[in-house]
Amino acid sequence: MKRMKRRNLPEIELTPLIDVLFILIIFFVLTTSFIRNQVNVDLPGGTGSPVKGKPAVIAVTEEGRYMIKGMNSSEQQVLDFADKAIQEEKDVIIMGDRNSDYGMIASLLELLRSEGITSVGLALKGETSH
Repeated sequence: MKRMKRRNLPEIELTPLIDVLFILIIFFVLTTSFIRNQVNVDLPGGTGSPVKGKPAVIAVTEEGRYMIKGMNSSEQQVLDFADKAIQEEKDVIIMGDRNSDYGMIASLLELLRSEGITSVGLALKGETSH
């Protein structure tokens, strides 16, 4: 009687597949967190002077919220952020949504002025020639 020799069946190693899966998960989590921190503001049109360097940007959303680096911010956080930017000799720019309440932007300017911050610019969407 002949004995049948058992063949070893090929096996799939799961460890490298799990490693690749974890790397993909980390990649997608990081890229979505970068996208989430962006503030979508519809700027009013106009022309102005370009800003040199990297300015400190305070956004005012359509809903009237203050945003710094994509995060909701209180008035005190805005003041601290602007004060730090002035100390670092950066330009302070307000990026107000065209549909936001003008009073919110005016009150932000007044708040900054009351703290001695008088050099503030307004972001505009540059006009392009067609």
